[in-house]
Amino acid sequence: MIVLPSQKWEYFDSTIYPIPFEPEKKMQFVYSGPYGRGMSYSQTDFDDSELFTTHGNPSKILVRSGGSIDAIQFTYGGVDGPLHGGISGGPHEINLGGDTKITKVGVKAGDAVNGLCLYTDSGASYLFGNTYG
Repeated sequence: MIVLPSQKWEYFDSTIYPIPFEPEKKMQFVYSGPYGRGMSYSQTDFDDSELFTTHGNPSKILVRSGGSIDAIQFTYGGVDGPLHGGISGGPHEINLGGDTKITKVGVKAGDAVNGLCLYTDSGASYLFGNTYG
């Protein structure tokens, strides 16, 4: 007996899902964490989920970095979230506005976050810290 994939998985049925099938695009909030207690246990976990759900997508991102990532702070709809990390490193600000979204994040890490790459849906990329090697 031969079992074809079309007999086992409904999405292979071209009478229901025409070829090419374009699924409906839906915005999803995917949450994992919290992460990043910081350099001491007196600092709180990195958890901006309430700010995000209340005020929407980040409109501005502040990264403090030098040879590594020292801190990051998000602004949601004009409301600043907490600074996650310390005050070392130089400040670098990204103004996303209302429509630009971060679509991909690259992280280089060892014992700490050494480098951070942020990519937007407009094709821009922002590199912070040590992103080489």
